[in-house]
Amino acid sequence: MTKSAWIAAGIFVVLLVLVLVLALKPKGKAGPTLKIDGWHQGTADVDKPEQDGPVNKIVIAYKGNTITATRDAKNKKLWHLDKPKGARADNYKLRSVLNLFKDPIESSFSSKLAKQDMQAFGFDKDDVIHVTLYKNGAKFVDLDIGAVQKNQSSDMESGSDTWVRLAGAKRAFRIIGKDLRMPFGKDLSRFRSHSVFAFDAKDIAKVEITNPKARDERDRHIVLKAEVKQPEKKKDKKKAKEAAKGKKTWHIQIPAGYKAGDISGYLSRLANLYAQEFIAKPSDKQKIDKAKAYRIRITLDNGQTRTMWISGQIVKTDEMSDYVKISEYASKGLRKGLSAFRDKHVWNAPRETIRRVEVVTEGSRFVMQRKGNTWEVLQPQKYTLDETKRDDFLGDLEDLTANDFVAPRPIGKPYVRCMLTLNDGRKLDLVIGPKNKDGTHYAQVTGIKDTLVMSDYRTNKLHDTAKRLKKVVKPKATKTRKKK
Repeated sequence: MTKSAWIAAGIFVVLLVLVLVLALKPKGKAGPTLKIDGWHQGTADVDKPEQDGPVNKIVIAYKGNTITATRDAKNKKLWHLDKPKGARADNYKLRSVLNLFKDPIESSFSSKLAKQDMQAFGFDKDDVIHVTLYKNGAKFVDLDIGAVQKNQSSDMESGSDTWVRLAGAKRAFRIIGKDLRMPFGKDLSRFRSHSVFAFDAKDIAKVEITNPKARDERDRHIVLKAEVKQPEKKKDKKKAKEAAKGKKTWHIQIPAGYKAGDISGYLSRLANLYAQEFIAKPSDKQKIDKAKAYRIRITLDNGQTRTMWISGQIVKTDEMSDYVKISEYASKGLRKGLSAFRDKHVWNAPRETIRRVEVVTEGSRFVMQRKGNTWEVLQPQKYTLDETKRDDFLGDLEDLTANDFVAPRPIGKPYVRCMLTLNDGRKLDLVIGPKNKDGTHYAQVTGIKDTLVMSDYRTNKLHDTAKRLKKVVKPKATKTRKKK
């Protein structure tokens, strides 16, 4: 090819490119765009938008169902669902929806929709997700979320794109790099909270238990009540604020005459009770006869009450129209008798109040007595007491607890007996019987009518007192002479 031919060919290519550029150049005004302001604009950054953000109402419609979640006016941690009665929303799931609309949603990539395009774009009635958000009571998002597509173009952001449209509009916009469908899952049931109650354990002021079927009359009606100690005045503002909350001391009000133990675990189980599933239409077997069921009535610090009836794993509350199924473990953890709430300490004997200890077993007797600031062993004679082990022993006596209490019954032949004499002259006598088939021991102690159930471990530690407290004297090592 001659030089002039090469020049002519080059000019042709340049002209061809110019023609194509002019042909593809947009004419007139730019195409339609979408811009939805985020709720975060003009507000402080928050970690929990469902609690501290400006959105106070969310409406979601999907697959023929619609839910409305409304934030409680007084308790911002609480969101109510419009149905079924008493249902609450899962805050974490709502947060995932709110985070989609935290920042502006913008797009200039759009497509006009024809009737036959609805399914392909994800806007047919079985696929479209309709979301409406209300910011401080005013609607600010009203959006249809359609299909999600993996973007293929190398110049686009990696990830998925989502087709959206303003509610009912005939034009769809492609939101690049965002999967807006992810928080919604397969259906709307995921937005319901599975927490049976919406209070904290620290908010409980009273628990009343009724169990008509209980064998022991004392288990048929139990009332636990908290007493709030008045805080001391403190100069430190931080400590004063903490003290102002008050500290609760729990008492067994009914039946009378029993000291309460640590019931914090029980209160926590009440507050954190989890529903495995909700039953809108219970079968005849699942329906609860409230007159015969185990009932728990909870009174909160603010005076509000919550009542629940339990039959096996099925629960009915006075707040929700649905029945609730809980785990077998949770059910057993709630259906407790009096012994579960009692103080399990065998006696009230702080170590500094103990003056004399006597432990008797078959064929042995150990006696030690306080003498001034120290202790002496009276029996057996010529006994060297290990002071460290002695202090541990006194601590064990102070903290000695039973596993449980049962109705009075014979304990059998004494296996070990422990007698304490206190500084005020009071005498406490604990007698523990032989091991039962289940590995426990029955016992009787001064001041408690019921029979105690003692663990084998604690019983044997007490049984071996003389052996345990004896100081072990290591023999002096003898030096051997080296042969010359």
